[in-house]
Amino acid sequence: MEFSGDVSPSFTAFPPPRGRVGPAGAGELDEFGEFVDVQPSTLGYNLAGFGFAPYGPYWRDIRKLVVIELLSAHRLEQFKHVRVSEIDTSIKELYRMGKTNQPDEAVEITSWVEQMTLNIITRMISGKRYFDRSSAVQDPGAGNFRRAIKEFMYVSGNFFSSDVIPYPPFTWVDWGGKLRNVKRITLIVAGADTGSINLTWLLSILLNNQPALARAKEEIDAQIGKTRLVEECDVKNLVYLQAILKEALRLYQPGPLSVPHLATADCEIGGYHIPKGTRLLPNVWKLHRDPRVWPNPGNHAAGLDVSGKNFEYGPFRAGRRSCPGLTLAMQVAQLALARLVQGFEFATPGDEAVDMSEGLGIALPKVKPVEVLITPRLASDLYEG
Repeated sequence: MEFSGDVSPSFTAFPPPRGRVGPAGAGELDEFGEFVDVQPSTLGYNLAGFGFAPYGPYWRDIRKLVVIELLSAHRLEQFKHVRVSEIDTSIKELYRMGKTNQPDEAVEITSWVEQMTLNIITRMISGKRYFDRSSAVQDPGAGNFRRAIKEFMYVSGNFFSSDVIPYPPFTWVDWGGKLRNVKRITLIVAGADTGSINLTWLLSILLNNQPALARAKEEIDAQIGKTRLVEECDVKNLVYLQAILKEALRLYQPGPLSVPHLATADCEIGGYHIPKGTRLLPNVWKLHRDPRVWPNPGNHAAGLDVSGKNFEYGPFRAGRRSCPGLTLAMQVAQLALARLVQGFEFATPGDEAVDMSEGLGIALPKVKPVEVLITPRLASDLYEG
């Protein structure tokens, strides 16, 4: 992620037509959206998925279908009961785990977050929840489902030798069997993994920033109190909580690099000539940590202005290729975070700082899962009702 800043605002890693250009300036990202199409074929069912399909009539039709049937404002309102009930159920499960555990026994919050987000997505798509900690018998497909998503996100960010040597006879060579792994993975729900990763990073940031966590609790107690649970309609009044989430997305966005885009014609971006056929990858991670734009860019500062008027802030991208699931992602993250902060006191085992090491993949996973000690801070009937 740091390489583009060491070389230049934009750099070509490999020769065209397989060239990669990583724009690191906000103005370049603004220009970027006018000339590009997405190309990866193996993971995207030969470009059949709307996230990978090149711009054109098919892409417009499939994106329209996804937005209207799943992600429009009307549909999201219809699915509200799914989001709320799954967050309710997950909070109850977390409460029971805290009650049954020993006082010094930590809860792995990472798997809890993954289970919650996956259940929300699967219920929206198939009407079924796959994961239930309270059930003695787990769905036999649940573990495979979870592993498939994780493996997809990992191999999507893998390095392929044919990208470095994009000429015959090297393109057919599958050193390490990585291409074979890619071909056998089904893209089920990429958004499920990014959603859980984002919430995990957010909790990690707050565990390492107790003053911010305390201020978020004070805001919730002042606006909602402790006699009822936070509802979606309350989130608009939780200004500081929203600021925490937006700033966390600046530091740990759903994907450190935008999906590959293909220049459909010769163009110029930020003074650099981009030949037709060049693949472009906006370096969002670098944009969000550019010291020319952000003061103390590596630190979490909830009061920071992230309005992004010049595209310097774009965790969900911008323009035609922006993430259509932005609203759903924010709705889930805001309500889940508010319920967690309202419902529990959090601490780390031995009061140790959470390891913030970043893992590998098309998303930005943590290397180590987050373990916490939890203590309920509300009346028991609010959890069990």
